[in-house]
Amino acid sequence: MYKKNNLITSKDMFATIAEIAGIEIKEINDSKSFKPLLSKEQSIRKRQYSEIKNNKNDAWTIRNGTYKLIVFTDGKEEIYNLSNDPYEKNNILNSTLNTIKKNLKKN
Repeated sequence: MYKKNNLITSKDMFATIAEIAGIEIKEINDSKSFKPLLSKEQSIRKRQYSEIKNNKNDAWTIRNGTYKLIVFTDGKEEIYNLSNDPYEKNNILNSTLNTIKKNLKKN
């Protein structure tokens, strides 16, 4: 089996099971079949989106293979470099904004 980082979600099980069962469909709503990943190196999506509802502070997230952006309903935002920080301990948004501000002041 090939080893590659792919963005799949639990919803992808629906389309995958359908394809394995012989139903000719590659996508059901947001569910995409990852059956091809079982036999060859391939990507099924470039981005992954999700929503978080928890009665305290709802949020939405979007990520690609490297970065993850989280936006909370209270206005707080976080960005993580998942390649360097897979456990999301270092929010790089503030350091990135500070670097941009310093560069703007220089010019």
